Amino acid sequence: MARERINTYARRVWDWIYERSGLEHIPFYRVPYNYFTLDIWLGAIVAASFFWLAFSGLLLIFYYRPEQPLESTKSILFEKPFGALLLTSHLYAAHFMLIAIFAHAFRNLFKGVYKRPRELVWILGVATGFLALQTAFFGYSLVGDRIAKEAINIGTALNIRSLGEEIGLYVVSVLFGLDPAETYFRVFALHVLAAAIVFLLFLLHFGLFEMHGPAPKEEETGWKAKPEKIPQDRPDLAPWFPVNFVFITAVTLLTWGAIIFIAGLAQRFADLLPPLFKPYPVEAEDFTPMPPWFFLYTYRIFQMTFLTLNLEDTPQLLQFIVALVLPPLVLIAIPFIDRKLSTHPIDRPFVSGLGIVMLVGFTQLTIWSLIEPGIPVGFIQFLTVASPPIVTAIAGLYLLRRVRQGRPVGTGELLSATGLLVGGILLPPLIGMAIGVPNLQEEFIMGLLGFGMASVILGWMAAKMKVEPEGVLERQPDPDASIPWYLPLIALGEVGIAVFSAVALIAIAIVDPVALAVQATVLTGLLLLAGGALSHAIFRALAADWLPRGDVLGEIKVHLLPYIALALTLIFII
Repeated sequence: MARERINTYARRVWDWIYERSGLEHIPFYRVPYNYFTLDIWLGAIVAASFFWLAFSGLLLIFYYRPEQPLESTKSILFEKPFGALLLTSHLYAAHFMLIAIFAHAFRNLFKGVYKRPRELVWILGVATGFLALQTAFFGYSLVGDRIAKEAINIGTALNIRSLGEEIGLYVVSVLFGLDPAETYFRVFALHVLAAAIVFLLFLLHFGLFEMHGPAPKEEETGWKAKPEKIPQDRPDLAPWFPVNFVFITAVTLLTWGAIIFIAGLAQRFADLLPPLFKPYPVEAEDFTPMPPWFFLYTYRIFQMTFLTLNLEDTPQLLQFIVALVLPPLVLIAIPFIDRKLSTHPIDRPFVSGLGIVMLVGFTQLTIWSLIEPGIPVGFIQFLTVASPPIVTAIAGLYLLRRVRQGRPVGTGELLSATGLLVGGILLPPLIGMAIGVPNLQEEFIMGLLGFGMASVILGWMAAKMKVEPEGVLERQPDPDASIPWYLPLIALGEVGIAVFSAVALIAIAIVDPVALAVQATVLTGLLLLAGGALSHAIFRALAADWLPRGDVLGEIKVHLLPYIALALTLIFII
């Protein structure tokens, strides 16, 4: 009886706040309760990472001095209170955002989310993603360490060799200046300018997304591009406030917490990390010149000697086009190439195959460049790496398409596909051995990696061959039964983690935040992870009327993060 009175009073208070504040009139697109999944909300992780980059970057502007890049970087890290937290989390937020951008883009490509009416959303997303790469390049260069200097030197040389002496020098003068004294002023200005343009593009991208909402789930459309939008008269739509707002808060805090906690661990284990991923400036003289990791794929393409043109002023123009011009143009053109109604990846073999080759190729070229930096690449080496994922995509999509169309897959088809696979994997290195191309072991391993990645993607497509139809959700008869009894206990523990982290951070701020920089960073990440998990628990309670109870692992997997982070903190940090 007392519980019913409390619930009634709480409901009246909430209704009063909801009505007086006009929260029911928020115009954002509403989605059903079962759309709150990581798969659909990858873009929110990208946005959360970007906003942490913007917040931390604005604070870092107060300390950074372009005339002394390395010295000011060290000053921020080792002399300013909480400077290490800001700078290292800024760095790892960039790592996090770029990885999330790739995941978000290729998820949407394979699921056909770029189709009408979302063509402009896709185009703006591609443009924003590629500009984010340039922004990150300028940001990495601002450190002024060995990696930054080599990245600028490589960028200068490649621009001149690709665009010619006249145009190339002009581009270099705009990007880096011709006087070394002005290099970092220009890089700093371009970093801030590019970040501002990314922000504007993101606002346009978000605005268009809100007009159309997320694409309807394949379980509801049967992998069709229609209906194009989620109807806004469905009974299972979640109110944007508080349900959507609380979920976004959970995603944001968990993303920030993961970024900052990983940055703290990187500070703790900096000596064990490879140079490109260290949180501190790299000054080792034995460092092999190479660009930041997200441009290693372009570095490998520029080393492909068979693409070099017999031109005096622009011998690497073709590499420049293949590495930096074609990828965004191809992605932007996809909505206009693929006009099919079906969104299933097997029904779109050309686009799906292209997506497999691009995703796997980026991974292969990045790792290959790390393993063999600066080594020229001949055609046989390239074929040894590129052929396995290409033939895997062709053979796999051919067989899956026959199965999806209900056509028999006989012995002849299986033998043809197997022969294509074996030939694509083994023939290039065998030809290389026959004509005397030395040391193809690394290339063969990269080829096998490509075969494995392409097979995993095809396996996902095969698993999505048939989807169970999903209808409109119905309200649960007993909302309390859908909230696991152990979830409030876990949430109570997270309150304890948050209080512990906050108290410890206050103590560090009083004692010595510079000397205890690692602890400050890790505890900030722990605090945000606990806050994100608590926000997710609130979301789970708000959605209890509509979402049935899941299995134990499904219910607690988000809540494991702060507890795992706490264990790592106690073992390695405190």
